[in-house]
Amino acid sequence: MFHLGQSPTPQSSGGSSSRLFSSRTHYEVLGVQNKASSKEIKAAFLKQSKLVHPDSHAGAEDKGSHDKFVRLNEAYMILSKTSSRQEYDMTLAMQRIKQLQSAANGRHAKASTQMGFQQPTGKDHIFWDDTIWHMRDKSKDKMYEGQPYYGIRGVNKLPNSYIVYACLGLVASGIMLHFIALRHSRRMNSRILDERDRQNNRLYLQSKHLAKVNGTTLQLELLRSRVEEPKSSKKDLSKD
Repeated sequence: MFHLGQSPTPQSSGGSSSRLFSSRTHYEVLGVQNKASSKEIKAAFLKQSKLVHPDSHAGAEDKGSHDKFVRLNEAYMILSKTSSRQEYDMTLAMQRIKQLQSAANGRHAKASTQMGFQQPTGKDHIFWDDTIWHMRDKSKDKMYEGQPYYGIRGVNKLPNSYIVYACLGLVASGIMLHFIALRHSRRMNSRILDERDRQNNRLYLQSKHLAKVNGTTLQLELLRSRVEEPKSSKKDLSKD
């Protein structure tokens, strides 16, 4: 498993960790670009191994050639395999992101210091936003003393609990208004339906009374004439 801040290196056959060389990347050790092909990496390894192989520096007092050869082998072992190379490239990208974030945080901290206030450090230093209350520039608090908080003169800053109660009151008022409106609408519809029922009942009683007075036969003829009169009038209008 690779970790940030160090170059990924393979484990030796004996199980001990290989020496870390975080100052140069594996690509720089082999002298190739990050987008080099497998053939280019292999050719670079063969070329470099001939130059730094310990046998070509026999009798040397220092171990510089041996260390360089070990470092070269470590780089080739990582970059020659697709899976380990992908993991190594991902680690390099994460290191680059971490460096950019550190640089950005340093610039922001410098600017904040020049403005007269300090940023939090350590684990609390996640991000910085001047618009957040506890991250504001406290040196400017005196500029706003005596000024209306809401921009309205005579209205002081209210506790948050008051604002919450006011919002709850508005919600409750809205619910009551909806309830009253629905109840009124229901009553109005009931009145309209009741009035229609009374009119229909009155017509029914009137027809029943006329049927008794005129008789069934005469009453049917009167009803038939009432139905035929609108039809005849429509025909006359169409002729005109």
